[in-house]
Amino acid sequence: MKNDSTDVELTGTIEQDLGFGNYGVQIEWLDQIIVAYVWGKMKMRKIRVMVWDKVMVKINPNDRSKWIITYRWNK
Repeated sequence: MKNDSTDVELTGTIEQDLGFGNYGVQIEWLDQIIVAYVWGKMKMRKIRVMVWDKVMVKINPNDRSKWIITYRWNK
């Protein structure tokens, strides 16, 4: 997937582990929890995410109901 300027990237905090690689992420300026999953180099390099980690999420262009976790900030 190429990086377009139309991609929506937001930051948030992981609030819950939903199992099977899915996570509930609380976006900083939204009051709802979205479903996101680990993708790309994070999955390939087995970078782990845990509850309360700060992450960057991007909308999945194929399935608009799920988001992709693309980055995890170090503490």
